[in-house]
Amino acid sequence: MDDAASDQIRHLKRELEFARQRSLGVPDWARVLALRVQELRWTLNRWAGRGHLQDGVAPSLEALRAVEDIAIPATIAQPTPRLFFDMTRTYGSAYRTGIQRVTRAICQTGVAENLACPIIEKDGRFLSLTDLQPAPFTAGDRIILFDASWINTRVAEAALAGKAAGAEIILGLYDTTPLDLPGYTAPTNTETFAAWLRALAPQASALVAISRSAAEDFADWAPKLGLAVDALPAGWFALGADLPAVARQNAPAPAPRPYFLSVGTLEPRKGYATALAAFDLLWERGAQASYVIVGKQGWDVDGLAADIRAHREFGKRLFWMQGVDDAALASLYRDAHALILPTAAEGFGLPLVEAAHFGVPAIVSDIAVFREIAGDQVTYFKRFDARALSNALHDALTSRPLPPEIAPVSWRDSALALFDMTRHARYQSTIGTLRARTARRAEA
Repeated sequence: MDDAASDQIRHLKRELEFARQRSLGVPDWARVLALRVQELRWTLNRWAGRGHLQDGVAPSLEALRAVEDIAIPATIAQPTPRLFFDMTRTYGSAYRTGIQRVTRAICQTGVAENLACPIIEKDGRFLSLTDLQPAPFTAGDRIILFDASWINTRVAEAALAGKAAGAEIILGLYDTTPLDLPGYTAPTNTETFAAWLRALAPQASALVAISRSAAEDFADWAPKLGLAVDALPAGWFALGADLPAVARQNAPAPAPRPYFLSVGTLEPRKGYATALAAFDLLWERGAQASYVIVGKQGWDVDGLAADIRAHREFGKRLFWMQGVDDAALASLYRDAHALILPTAAEGFGLPLVEAAHFGVPAIVSDIAVFREIAGDQVTYFKRFDARALSNALHDALTSRPLPPEIAPVSWRDSALALFDMTRHARYQSTIGTLRARTARRAEA
């Protein structure tokens, strides 16, 4: 059994045990009452016109503007071929990080510069957010599927309907984590993600990823999924990093210095359990360093979240911050001794670029995308290996590493790169070429 499988099993066991312990002593009537309260909340949301918070589709353009804060004009006079940008999942979401942050940033540039029209799926067809009428697809138009809409099978139906009207499908990809590490997500998510790729990859005109590594991961998975897409063009572009150039001045230190910083949603693949174990080892050696985690609680980590809050160092040398704005995050980066990215899998790794912008060294798990972004300018450790990470932390306290030199890309430039690539079909490679490259590297 490899390290990835072992870590997934450990995670599942911990969460199952936490769920079991939490359910002990809870009477049946309390479980039923909790369900009825949830149903009442949903009913009240719909009555108040906020049913999109759980249904995923807002009832009007005005509701979008209230929730999204994006000014959608009545018309978008873009050049040809026209680009239509899916934001079905982000449209009804209150999240401002991760995929939703990317989708909003790209949409804002597309709208502001007349480069792309945002669309959402409703009843198996796409609606334009300029007027909430059916998107007027014609031959040569391009539909960019770059939201987390693979969870919604109707988006695939809408995309295929658009293709039937003459539009091309551009399949967006963040990562292949549901396939690589299925133990970190629900089984239905893995199955749904695979079904999404099987349905749309053969129908797409190109695949666009947020890194070459993510595109290569798809290329490796294609034959395993039964996809004969070697000729499919493949491209990639860098995500944006628009944190304030100047951090908050005179901001109080959030933790005793020196502190190490991790930024990212608390979710199974992010490796926080490994980091926590590494700090336990570090503190046992007498080190006085602190650990600061910045990110909201995600899915399937109730046990891990409870472990953090119950930790003997919580509030002393272990800190978990949620709801941090960009200015505060910039201050946290500025004062950190080093960034830690213990993640098991990433499509890009935005905190690595953000930390470099503030001159902060980085200690990261040894995965392909981090080597693509940072080369040999950061400290690597074997993923899932808490002792190796602890040793790297100890070394960094003794002799602080140099920060990597990585030029950040603005969100505007990131969006422009995507739109230029897809409008002019300027893709870097093909799926077959990428798979051949990874095969040669594996043989070497």
